[in-house]
Amino acid sequence: MVMPPQQKALTMTRELILVIDTSGSMGGASIRQARTVLDMALAQLRPQDRFNVIAFNSNMRMLHPQAVTATPAAVHEAHDWVSNLRAGRVPRWSRR
Repeated sequence: MVMPPQQKALTMTRELILVIDTSGSMGGASIRQARTVLDMALAQLRPQDRFNVIAFNSNMRMLHPQAVTATPAAVHEAHDWVSNLRAGRVPRWSRR
């Protein structure tokens, strides 16, 4: 039996833009579930990936001005930012 040579799978860099609705209709369980899903997505990022988080209701706010590399520090910062999202308001805090 002849087997083809083994090749490593090519890993592609991803850019993930996470968007969350923080309008008043997201109150209660909805915003908690959305924050949980965002945290799960952030936990799946690899160091070579890039990401950003956008919160919106009648206004929009981005965590970063553009997508950033998913370093442990950047992902931790995003987890903190997401944990402060509340229905009915867009967070004032943003990284400059």
